[in-house]
Amino acid sequence: YDNSIQNYGNQHTHVASALNCLGVLHYHSNSAEPKDDDDTKNIDSSFAKAMECFKEALSILDDLGSEKDAERATVLNNCGRLHVQNDEYDTALVYYTQALHIRRDCLGPNSLDYAATCFNAGQCYHQKGKLNDANDLYQEFLRVALMKYGRGHRDVAVVLSGMAQIFQEKH
Repeated sequence: YDNSIQNYGNQHTHVASALNCLGVLHYHSNSAEPKDDDDTKNIDSSFAKAMECFKEALSILDDLGSEKDAERATVLNNCGRLHVQNDEYDTALVYYTQALHIRRDCLGPNSLDYAATCFNAGQCYHQKGKLNDANDLYQEFLRVALMKYGRGHRDVAVVLSGMAQIFQEKH
């Protein structure tokens, strides 16, 4: 991060990318279940640090006029993941929706990044009990995953399992 600032200045896509990576590291630094009250505080702190990095990255991209680029979509997707971790599904869906539009426009509907955000948003809808919306997004992920990975891939099995769960929940 410091090298990026030194080499490119504060307002550069490389700095935003480095901040996104730092946010991901904070996100994963305390992903285990808390063992006691101190661990809960550390997890809350890690999430706050991650969101701070993501927000700063988005601010830089905003200043650069990068409203519709793949880097912005990645940061938005990561913000959504962070909110899902805190059971804030409505907020997560705001981020996922923005990321989906950008990824579809920039990368195309056959992109694995687009598909990954479809899956993430589908899980969010699933948690909210919006099963039709979840299934639609799972279907979109499945379409791309079959095209890119084939039938034998783990991610295909995971999404099929999620879709089966929806059918079971619908009776």
